[in-house]
Amino acid sequence: MNSTDETRGETPRLTDPLPAPGGSAPLLPSVAAGEPGALSALLERSGALIHGIVRRYVGDPADIDDAVQDVSVSIWRSASRFDPRQGRESTFLATITRRRMIDRLRHLSRRPEPVDLEGVDEPDAHDALEAVDVRDEARRVQRAIGELSEVRRRVLRLALTHGWTHVRVR
Repeated sequence: MNSTDETRGETPRLTDPLPAPGGSAPLLPSVAAGEPGALSALLERSGALIHGIVRRYVGDPADIDDAVQDVSVSIWRSASRFDPRQGRESTFLATITRRRMIDRLRHLSRRPEPVDLEGVDEPDAHDALEAVDVRDEARRVQRAIGELSEVRRRVLRLALTHGWTHVRVR
């Protein structure tokens, strides 16, 4: 509906686009068409709406700008889906903002809590070399045990795993 329709007294049709707040034309079609400056103008006009919704969802004030940036990208990507016959531009923007914030909260809730590693000793090269030496020695022992006769392996197993003394093993 335009101003000439109103002056002629015509009844608006259901298929007429709803006017944007303040009576200005929707900017999302211009954003979708890639017109220079359209996204900036849209964000300038609707910035208070977007910031207000973001503030309700973002706990840390330092994260608000990042969240608004995420929303701006989502708006830019979704601009072509806007149909002025379906609703107001502000409703479309509020819906995208709210959905993006919910997605953000879900993502953050899945992220594990950071662990404070202060005071945790990092393994040094000496510890790593020691571990390699222990593995090498274990392999040599396993080979040596494999070369023993069955009777001697049994005696060694009883002494080492069951704690039997050489007197008891006899």
